[in-house]
Amino acid sequence: MKEVPQALIEVRKKKEDEPFQKDSPICFEWIGVLTHATVPSLWEGRNRFFEKQSPVIFDLKGLERTDSAGVAFFASLLREAREKRISIQFTNLPQQFIDIAHLVGLEVLFGTPHRSE
Repeated sequence: MKEVPQALIEVRKKKEDEPFQKDSPICFEWIGVLTHATVPSLWEGRNRFFEKQSPVIFDLKGLERTDSAGVAFFASLLREAREKRISIQFTNLPQQFIDIAHLVGLEVLFGTPHRSE
């Protein structure tokens, strides 16, 4: 019997203590690996991040590994959110994500500071 691989990335809504109010941010926790292998399946379901027209917070604390496809994915979500006039905020950006964003010139999009060598 062939073993089915487990998903490499999980995105779930973070439970909030306060009841949902209009314009309350919706927080999504990212857990696992965000790479060229996992981005395509996330791309198909990206509209769920914008369904309530509320500000969105992406908490990347659980992101174990990413590559340039993961950074490009979030850059595309930022562009799409701007078109829909939805605010996106990133928290707990892993150093690997920051390094890749800087390498490809996208650090300004994510509010990551320039590191001096």
